[in-house]
Amino acid sequence: MNFHGGNIYDYDNEIIDFSSNINPLGVSKKLKYEISKRIDEVSKYPDIKYSKLKSNISKYLNVDKNNITVGNGAVDIIYRAVSCLPQKKAFIMAPAFSEYRKACEISNKEYFEIPSFDFEKNYFDIDFFKSKIENNSIIIICNPNNPTGVGIKNTDIESIVEISEKKGNFIIIDEAFMEFTCDEAKFSFISNIKKYNNVLIIRAVTKFFGLPGIRLGYGISSNYKLNEKMEYFSKPWDINTFAVIASDVIFNDIDYIEKSKKWIIDEREFIYNSLSNENNIHIYKSDSNFFLIKTNKNSKYIRDELLKHNILIRIPEGFTGLFDNFIRIAVKDRESNIKIINALRSESLWIEKEEL
Repeated sequence: MNFHGGNIYDYDNEIIDFSSNINPLGVSKKLKYEISKRIDEVSKYPDIKYSKLKSNISKYLNVDKNNITVGNGAVDIIYRAVSCLPQKKAFIMAPAFSEYRKACEISNKEYFEIPSFDFEKNYFDIDFFKSKIENNSIIIICNPNNPTGVGIKNTDIESIVEISEKKGNFIIIDEAFMEFTCDEAKFSFISNIKKYNNVLIIRAVTKFFGLPGIRLGYGISSNYKLNEKMEYFSKPWDINTFAVIASDVIFNDIDYIEKSKKWIIDEREFIYNSLSNENNIHIYKSDSNFFLIKTNKNSKYIRDELLKHNILIRIPEGFTGLFDNFIRIAVKDRESNIKIINALRSESLWIEKEEL
């Protein structure tokens, strides 16, 4: 089954979607203009080698163009990477995105989700995770983590990479939410990509640039054999013209990038401060654009009650290691954030109703 947020299509009312953690700033105005100006380009096939697209990503991340593989969203890169790697086992730092284990299942890889998050201290126990890693395995880490929102310092990531070199392991690091940390120097492993041959970093334009409908993901690795194999197993023209146009604009839209980061910092602090002293919930500190919240009621009950306010949240379906009293909410605009804060503070949500 697919366990994801953003399923607003099952509801007739206009929904405020807190289940999908997309940049609340929306699509860049510059991109809207550029697409309207270049709409006739859809009558031509994209460059099958995606040379300009890779050059744009290369400049944005300051990495070698030859280290880049592009795909139809981050999930496409995840699936291809897992299937192309020779290792037969995978160890996933959990709780984690459900598509990691699905990629393993499709590729007939044995996988183990290692529950490494300390819910009391709000951090990932790196030493515990490392103690569970076996030789000749794929290691999958989401940083910052989904669903907790917690970032892992790149020095901690490096300690996993270094021990994995000796074990014959390959590390996949999903950095889909990295820009939201607003401190990439502390968390991202991109600057270390040239040092190691056993690392693939995955990013996408989906979350930070607010473009889930564009479907553009990309992988960065200095392992040329893996890159070549992933390119070989890609489908021709699997990235559309709009994604190529987007890459010409969004990575250079400094005003949009800076405004987005300020927005997230302000609204993330606003939500956390507003909910951190509530009796019925525990909100975990986040380095991303969403929050994990532990409640004293069943998550499906809370979801159904909030839907009466036209608010949709993410419940823990698909996340190994989360109990049924956890929910996840996205950071949105101030007006929407106030609505969900008031709804979560409402006594009727916690006292007057019975659990399902």
